[in-house]
Amino acid sequence: MTSENRFLTTHVGSLPRPDDLIEIMFAREDGIPIDRAALAERIDLAVRYCPESMAPRDAQRLFGERLQPVCSPALANDPARPLRQPDDLARHVLLNLDDDRGRYPWLNWAQWFAAIGVRQPTPAGMLRFNQYNLLVQAAGRAELAAPILKACEAQPIAVRGVIGEWPTANALWRLLCAEPRFQPLHSARDVLYRLSLSLARVKRDASRELLARALDAQDFDQWEPLNTAYLAELELPLQATHEQRKAAFVSGARARLWWGVFEDSRLAAIAGLNATYGSVGQVGGVYTGPKDRRKGLARAAMSRLIEDCTEHHRFERLTLFTGEDNHAARRLYESLGFEARGAFGLLLGERRGALR
Repeated sequence: MTSENRFLTTHVGSLPRPDDLIEIMFAREDGIPIDRAALAERIDLAVRYCPESMAPRDAQRLFGERLQPVCSPALANDPARPLRQPDDLARHVLLNLDDDRGRYPWLNWAQWFAAIGVRQPTPAGMLRFNQYNLLVQAAGRAELAAPILKACEAQPIAVRGVIGEWPTANALWRLLCAEPRFQPLHSARDVLYRLSLSLARVKRDASRELLARALDAQDFDQWEPLNTAYLAELELPLQATHEQRKAAFVSGARARLWWGVFEDSRLAAIAGLNATYGSVGQVGGVYTGPKDRRKGLARAAMSRLIEDCTEHHRFERLTLFTGEDNHAARRLYESLGFEARGAFGLLLGERRGALR
């Protein structure tokens, strides 16, 4: 039952009791236009809670409201990442709702910063949801794993894994794996790293001591086996066809999202951006073949990536995920200035017998 229904049902007993019967109808129509002409003979008074833009033209405004964001005392007083002013949000992962119709502006951070006239800081990360109830429930609370899973199961797309902060992601994963038909395919606990590009510790000529450059479409035939080996090493499924992978690579190369290091004319190491959001880039696909490791190739690829993200893309921050037990990668990233920001789960599977 919604909050407005709870209010009305608890107060209905206090209404005056006339001789004639009063019929009270509760209706939640979520933006579906009401056929007032058809109901005119049945309705004497209708009270509707909605934005002014969705109210009938002849409606009388009864009251407005003022929304104010609040902060948990635990977050406000966090010794490592206290929340005292808007700029402090740069150290946190922010949640947003994909709201194409603009019905829930209060569930997007950009609206709040615009309302107070403050430039939105670049967050440590950004997660986007297509349902506001999932957005509210996904704030790291493991005890809400069951209702989150129930809401996901109501969607037409099958649940095939969980990605998110470790406490909630792990709790959801346990529920999925308890189902006999669900087959786990990949599970990893990753560390989220963040780099403020103004603080990057990069030797400016490091990427030029070796031939490190942005990749172009002609590099696909050398990139593809390296990327395939990277996915296999992480035990990640290779789901796209060869042509789909080529199209994705060519598109990414044209957008300057892939870099590589060459020995003579042979591509030996790669690094890329999986996603970009505003002034933030997410690094992924960093890989050097086994026989080329311990030569500084990954450092050269990352150095060139960082240079281009700073000077070409004009990003302010980079994020990446790497395995908690991948100590060599973690030492590399930390030496470049990346800082650990928490643990995340990357947990993938499928239901046996499900339609593909």
